[in-house]
Amino acid sequence: MKKVSVLITTYNFEKYVNETIDSVLQQTYKNIEIIIADDGSTDDTPNILLQYKRNHPNLIKLSLSEKNMGISANFNKGYFMATGEY
Repeated sequence: MKKVSVLITTYNFEKYVNETIDSVLQQTYKNIEIIIADDGSTDDTPNILLQYKRNHPNLIKLSLSEKNMGISANFNKGYFMATGEY
Protein backbone atom coordinates (compact mmCIF):
# COMPACT_ATOMS: atom_id res chain seq x y z
CA MET A 1 0.00 0.00 0.00
CA LYS A 2 1.46 3.30 -1.09
CA LYS A 3 1.58 6.14 1.40
CA VAL A 4 -0.85 9.03 0.89
CA SER A 5 -0.15 12.48 2.31
CA VAL A 6 -3.23 14.46 3.31
CA LEU A 7 -2.61 18.19 3.66
CA ILE A 8 -4.97 20.34 5.70
CA THR A 9 -4.38 24.09 5.75
CA THR A 10 -6.01 26.16 8.47
CA TYR A 11 -6.47 29.73 9.58
CA ASN A 12 -8.90 30.61 12.38
CA PHE A 13 -10.76 27.38 11.66
CA GLU A 14 -11.68 26.29 15.21
CA LYS A 15 -15.34 25.84 14.30
CA TYR A 16 -14.60 23.17 11.66
CA VAL A 17 -11.14 21.77 12.34
CA ASN A 18 -12.31 18.85 14.52
CA GLU A 19 -14.76 17.69 11.87
CA THR A 20 -12.13 18.02 9.14
CA ILE A 21 -9.45 16.01 10.95
CA ASP A 22 -11.91 13.40 12.23
CA SER A 23 -13.11 12.86 8.66
CA VAL A 24 -9.57 11.99 7.56
CA LEU A 25 -9.01 9.76 10.60
CA GLN A 26 -12.16 7.78 9.76
CA GLN A 27 -11.03 6.82 6.27
CA THR A 28 -10.53 3.10 5.67
CA TYR A 29 -7.22 3.52 3.81
CA LYS A 30 -4.69 3.54 6.64
CA ASN A 31 -1.29 4.17 5.06
CA ILE A 32 -1.54 7.93 5.40
CA GLU A 33 0.11 10.88 7.03
CA ILE A 34 -1.85 13.97 7.94
CA ILE A 35 -0.01 17.23 7.54
CA ILE A 36 -1.67 20.25 9.11
CA ALA A 37 -0.29 23.70 8.33
CA ASP A 38 -1.78 26.50 10.40
CA ASP A 39 -1.27 30.04 9.15
CA GLY A 40 -0.96 31.93 12.42
CA SER A 41 -4.48 31.45 13.75
CA THR A 42 -5.52 33.77 16.57
CA ASP A 43 -8.48 31.67 17.74
CA ASP A 44 -8.28 28.27 19.49
CA THR A 45 -7.23 26.38 16.34
CA PRO A 46 -3.57 25.91 17.41
CA ASN A 47 -4.59 24.37 20.75
CA ILE A 48 -6.99 21.99 19.03
CA LEU A 49 -4.27 20.97 16.58
CA LEU A 50 -1.76 20.37 19.37
CA GLN A 51 -4.26 18.06 21.08
CA TYR A 52 -4.66 16.02 17.88
CA LYS A 53 -0.87 15.85 17.54
CA ARG A 54 -0.60 14.55 21.12
CA ASN A 55 -3.29 11.93 20.44
CA HIS A 56 -1.83 10.82 17.07
CA PRO A 57 1.92 11.56 17.25
CA ASN A 58 2.93 9.05 14.56
CA LEU A 59 0.21 10.09 12.13
CA ILE A 60 0.05 13.88 12.30
CA LYS A 61 2.75 16.33 11.24
CA LEU A 62 2.04 19.83 12.45
CA SER A 63 3.29 23.23 11.33
CA LEU A 64 2.20 26.21 13.42
CA SER A 65 3.18 29.60 12.00
CA GLU A 66 3.62 32.47 14.42
CA LYS A 67 2.18 34.97 11.95
CA ASN A 68 -0.12 34.85 8.95
CA MET A 69 1.89 34.25 5.77
CA GLY A 70 -0.98 33.88 3.31
CA ILE A 71 -2.54 30.79 1.79
CA SER A 72 0.16 30.11 -0.82
CA ALA A 73 3.07 30.24 1.62
CA ASN A 74 1.15 28.21 4.19
CA PHE A 75 0.20 25.56 1.62
CA ASN A 76 3.79 25.32 0.38
CA LYS A 77 5.07 24.92 3.93
CA GLY A 78 2.78 21.91 4.42
CA TYR A 79 3.42 20.54 0.93
CA PHE A 80 7.17 20.31 1.51
CA MET A 81 6.57 18.29 4.71
CA ALA A 82 4.87 15.53 2.72
CA THR A 83 6.61 12.17 2.35
CA GLY A 84 3.82 10.16 0.71
CA GLU A 85 3.90 8.90 -2.85
CA TYR A 86 0.49 10.46 -3.41
